Amino acid sequence: MSAINSALIKNKLQDNFEDTNFDVELSDSKILISTDAFSVKFWNVDWSQKNKIILSKISALLGKTNKIHGRNCTIKSIDKKQAEEFLNQNHLLGFANSYHKFGLYFKDELMAVATFSKGRKMNRLPSDKKSFELVRFANKNFTIVVGGLSKLLNHFVELKTPGDIMTYIDKEWSEGKSFIKLGFVILEETKPLDFYIENEKKYLVKHQMDESKNIEKISNEGNLKLVKTY
Repeated sequence: MSAINSALIKNKLQDNFEDTNFDVELSDSKILISTDAFSVKFWNVDWSQKNKIILSKISALLGKTNKIHGRNCTIKSIDKKQAEEFLNQNHLLGFANSYHKFGLYFKDELMAVATFSKGRKMNRLPSDKKSFELVRFANKNFTIVVGGLSKLLNHFVELKTPGDIMTYIDKEWSEGKSFIKLGFVILEETKPLDFYIENEKKYLVKHQMDESKNIEKISNEGNLKLVKTY
């Protein structure tokens, strides 16, 4: 992996946010960025490959993003190609397989995307109801669609009448407050997820790894599993 220097990261941050003082620490393949208001940590590989998304997230934490009201946006169904391109550019984990895909458009420009799984039967629900997963949600970098997540969720509920919708939140970046405000509750905290790094890219470990290969393995801090019942 290409070398990462804390001074270079700090310079990049100051170039983007001139009026904010940052502290940058490197340790164990992670980067910790702190200000007087917040601190975030993420993997070196994420900075190497997706620093634009990280800068966008920091911009949101600083309240310096471009804001568009969801009421001024139009919801459209989008195809896999559109969802994949948008999420790979605007979500740290990139695209993941999903069944239902929707976009919020402002003046014909795609500003936010939400993708959902197929419905699944769950013991916690009545026999005629299904649970759906919100697989991915992302705003366009350096933009927040105010009320956008709520609008997309409400649209999906009208179409599919779910028993509940569940989702996972990365604990390294969020405490799930935006979802809790929308009526989600925390079901559990999941165990850390394992990833491996190859060719400066991060991949989720889905099967037993070949330990003989010289592949770097990392683990996140786990996720929050949240659900909203309808």
